[in-house]
Amino acid sequence: MKFAVRRLGSARLEWVEAPESASWLAVPGPLGEEAAISVAADPLFCTEAAEAVPARPLGDDEVRQLPMLLQRGLELVRSLDAAWARHVRGVRPSLAGGVVLELLVPAGDQVRQLAHQLSQQCDFPVAVVTLEPNLAMHGSLGRIAHAADSVERILGRLLGESHQRPGGYPRIGATVVTPRGTGTVQSVRTRDRTVLVRIGEETVRFTVDELADRA
Repeated sequence: MKFAVRRLGSARLEWVEAPESASWLAVPGPLGEEAAISVAADPLFCTEAAEAVPARPLGDDEVRQLPMLLQRGLELVRSLDAAWARHVRGVRPSLAGGVVLELLVPAGDQVRQLAHQLSQQCDFPVAVVTLEPNLAMHGSLGRIAHAADSVERILGRLLGESHQRPGGYPRIGATVVTPRGTGTVQSVRTRDRTVLVRIGEETVRFTVDELADRA
């Protein structure tokens, strides 16, 4: 089955191929597998990959580890020099405990030196992925703000204790009860207060008022 996903800590979308439907999937990365959340998306908004990358559903124990892994990445961002921190566009934790930084800069010797320096000073693996300025927003849900505290606020919402965002909207990936059964939130449209929910093999749009959190 083919899905559009967003890696935890990144705003960009990409296609993956998985044997079954799941809210959270493991996808390959430069430091091993990374967590990605399944989202509803038009193919036009996904990255231009020739083929979908392979993926597998995350286990419950792996999902429970994500907040801790994400916190490690956020602490790394806070330790960066301001000259580098302002270029951060993604902070992607690997399931093995490493951190992948997405930087909006061209590849070059300085980036390689930064990756080497971070790997030396941290007790976990660090990789740096560069995004070309003219392609950085292709397949994106929106960029991450420059300041490290803003990065923490935005990414922290993904795995917060609350299943709702301000305004009563459910979070992407949350399980909700609909008039047609229990499903998983795929996207939220604020202009008409509707939510796209995956129920089994289909996706259905409901108004926010029609939904309830799973008890």
